This record gives sequence, C-alpha cells and structure tokens, in this order.
Amino acid sequence: MTRIAPVAHDPVDAFISSPAGEALLRQEVTTLAGATVRFDEPDVRLSADIKISFQRLYGPIPAMCGFGIKRYVKHLTARNSPEYVSNVVTWLAPLARNEASAVLRKSLEKRGFVGLEVYAAFEREVAKTVAKGRVVHYTSAFVRWYEFCVAVGQPGFDEDVAAELSELIFRDVMKGRAVLSEDPDEGPLTPVEFDALISRLNDVTSVMLATGDDVVNGLDLEEVALTWLFVCYGTNPKNLRYLDEGDIRSIPQPGGAPLFEISIPRIKKRLKGERLEFRTREIPPDVYRLLNRLRKRNRGRFPIRNDARGIARRCSGGTGPYRPW
Repeated sequence: MTRIAPVAHDPVDAFISSPAGEALLRQEVTTLAGATVRFDEPDVRLSADIKISFQRLYGPIPAMCGFGIKRYVKHLTARNSPEYVSNVVTWLAPLARNEASAVLRKSLEKRGFVGLEVYAAFEREVAKTVAKGRVVHYTSAFVRWYEFCVAVGQPGFDEDVAAELSELIFRDVMKGRAVLSEDPDEGPLTPVEFDALISRLNDVTSVMLATGDDVVNGLDLEEVALTWLFVCYGTNPKNLRYLDEGDIRSIPQPGGAPLFEISIPRIKKRLKGERLEFRTREIPPDVYRLLNRLRKRNRGRFPIRNDARGIARRCSGGTGPYRPW
C-alpha cells in the first residue's frame, strides 16, 4: 500500500501581478476627510500624521495575503477614520510574526488557502503581547478581514473557513477557546499527535484493503474513511453531512490509471442551499477505495431513495434511506 499524505495545493499568487490585481491598488480612494490615497506604494499616508508601512509590518507574510490586507485596508479607508484604519492595521500585524507567519505559509503550501489553523496561530501570537481584554479586537479584525477577502473573491481564502470563523466569534467563548487553544483534552492535535494519527490511519487502511475487514483494531470503515477526509481537506463536519455518493468519482484517463475526485459541498453562510456550490479536490487512491467500500456497505444496509442523504451514515447517526450514485 502507498503511504498516504494530505493532498497539497500550490498557493495562487499570479493574480497579484495581473493587470486586474495591479489596477485594484492603483485606484485612488478618497477618505472621509477628503484626502486622496493610493495603495500601490510600499508606504501609504492616510493623513498628515498617520502613515502605514506595509512592507515593514507585513513583509514576512506571503504576497497573496499581504495583497489581501492592502485590499481590505483600502476598502476601510473610504469608510472609516484614519485612526480606526490604523488600528485595524495594528490588529492584523501579529499575522506576520514568528509562529503565525510560519503556519500561514504552511497552510498555503498544503491547502492552497488560509486554513483555520492560521487563526489559531494568530490568536496565540496575540496572546503573547496583548492584554486579555483586548484580544477580541485582534481576533475580530482577523475574521472581518477573512470574510472580506472571501466576499471579493480574493484567491487564497475559503468560504467554508470564513463560515467557521464567523461561528467561532459568536459562539460560546470558552468553547471556542478550547477548540483553538492548546488544551490537552479539547484543543487541537499537537504535531506529534498528528503524525501518530497519520501513522495509525495508514496502518489500519493497509489492513482493511488487504483483508476486506470493515473493523480493524476497533476502528470502523466509515470512521477511517471520514477521518482521512478531515486530514486531507481540513473539512468541517457540516461538509460531510451533505456529502453524497455522487460527489466521489473515478474518472478514466487515456492510457493510464483513473483520476479520483471528490466534490465537497460548500457551506453557504446565511443560505439554506448547502449543496449549491462545491470544491473539487483529488482523492488519494486508497482513500477512494475505502469510500467505495463504504458506498457498497451502505447500499446493503440502507434502502435506496432518490431524495435521501449521502455517504456518512454511521458517524452522523443516520439510519434511513440514502441517495445512491
């Protein structure tokens, strides 16, 4: 069996140097005080006494995110006082610090977009130097910036992550902090724990594919297959609730092995139609084989009905009919 690693996606930076990208920053903005500001320079003066040095503040972060910050600050400049805009720039600055900057680069390299783990690293950076009562200014600024980038179609930002961030800001504070903190019981996996998870998944997957067993070392086929989807795509549990069998495909390729793809339903914030838009990603072959096995098992256990839900049955508590491929 081929050892599986999370699917990687290259960051998208071409937009920045494109005519459309350059034009966005060349466009002048008129402040509330009547001053004219341009954002195609390293330093931007918002008023006689407020100047922003983007290169100094955000130099270490990937160009795509620096561009996104400039777009957001440009948007704010036409609608808010220079003092407020300057505060937002300060609130976002921890993104360029040690851990947050490193996690940001890694997220773009692996996923192709800014993942939820970047917010967690950003929050940890803020906590190092900011009083507890003021942390919310920084985290809220991060979320509003992320939501803006998604709304304007900025490459490198994901709508599902934006929805998750919005929920984190408004849900119970202690619960949200437990998810994103280093709490040993409820916080995220450490790097050592994550490596151990991948190793265990590979071992169990190898046995399942070799023997045809649906339960190995107490782990069920569905649990293993869905855990791989979380690992590979960083998906929200809500995405998997709306995942149908037809979203997982084997596509024949001329003269070669087939291509395996998954279309992950996007979470549309404030809208009812969770299956209106999708993100298509390549599936590692062994993960596809597990999902195909799960599809066959579901067909044997649950009646088929055209208007029923999808592939995640046991973990989601589903017992009724499901939609077939």
